[in-house]
Amino acid sequence: MARLQSVLHPTARLIYFKRKYEHITPLLMELHWLSVPERIQFKLAVLVFRCLRGTAPPYLADQLQPVAALELRRRLRSSSSHSGR
Repeated sequence: MARLQSVLHPTARLIYFKRKYEHITPLLMELHWLSVPERIQFKLAVLVFRCLRGTAPPYLADQLQPVAALELRRRLRSSSSHSGR
């Protein structure tokens, strides 16, 4: 991750013509860029969303199933699709 971050920061500085020792956070926020760990988490969330919606490649979507679909979890109140509230 450090190697990816080491490419991200100089790129942001290059776009704004900033020096090496100036703060990077305001630049990243203005560019709407996520840090590397945040970007990984975002990409995983998008992938899971696509799997659940059926728009991901089948080899990935087949590996993911809702907890309510598991036989051992069907008896939980949280696995029911209707809400009693």
